[in-house]
Amino acid sequence: MAKSKRKIVLFYKNLEAPGGAERLLVNEYFEFKKLGYDVNIVSFQISDDKLFSNNIDSNDKIILGGLNWVKSILNFVTYIKLNKDAIYLCASGNMEMYI
Repeated sequence: MAKSKRKIVLFYKNLEAPGGAERLLVNEYFEFKKLGYDVNIVSFQISDDKLFSNNIDSNDKIILGGLNWVKSILNFVTYIKLNKDAIYLCASGNMEMYI
């Protein structure tokens, strides 16, 4: 039986404007992919900017959405429950990660 790939979740609260931290997140995504990991970028909002869509598999971008902060957190908790064995790395939204 083949060993399943370990999932890594890169959480960033809102990916709206390109900058250094956002570029680092994209670089981490590609490096983990090269190492053979199953990687998701999870955010409450993701801009359509080329930085966030260029060469990133659309199935790997998870937009949690939510009409307000509470709904967004509930969506995040649901995602975590469905991906219990994943390794979570957080670049922003530290408060959300600890709730």
